[in-house]
Amino acid sequence: MSPVDHAGIPESLRARLTGTNISADTLLATDYLNHFNEIIMMLELVADMPEMLDDAKAWKPLSYVDHFRYSQFAERDLAVEVYELIPDTRRRAFEDAVGKTHARIRIALDELTDATANGDAGRVRTQCSLIAADLHRLVDQVSIVIHGGVVALDQPDIDGLLANPEAAAGAVLNQDDIDNLFK
Repeated sequence: MSPVDHAGIPESLRARLTGTNISADTLLATDYLNHFNEIIMMLELVADMPEMLDDAKAWKPLSYVDHFRYSQFAERDLAVEVYELIPDTRRRAFEDAVGKTHARIRIALDELTDATANGDAGRVRTQCSLIAADLHRLVDQVSIVIHGGVVALDQPDIDGLLANPEAAAGAVLNQDDIDNLFK
């Protein structure tokens, strides 16, 4: 994915991005990562404070736009405004990475519910450690897209595309995306 073509962004909007936490290249703000850092911190605390699981269960996944609508982020309105200008390929990569992270969080909550129900502190601690590692890896992928990088497909993703060519046909890749698959 190449950076956003700055010629397609009005000069007045580019000027508003200067000095903000919104990337002029990707039009995404790193502040969205706080959405995930909050739940990861709660899930990590479950190892020592199982009662934190109730707080973690109260956490709700939010889309990028909804996160900013409800946030105190200084440039929240600008973050929402420019989100619509993100090229489709980058937006799909971002939303895919976010979707995978939200899905893993839902599974993590179920796993920890099962682990804490048995009262096995060792199992809870192990689950928390595994979950945190998974979530940090997934949030790193979201961060890569926010910062303008490309998330490489791992083997299960490649296998999924090969097993379901109809789904793969809907993916729009440019030459840079294809080249990055082979790096």
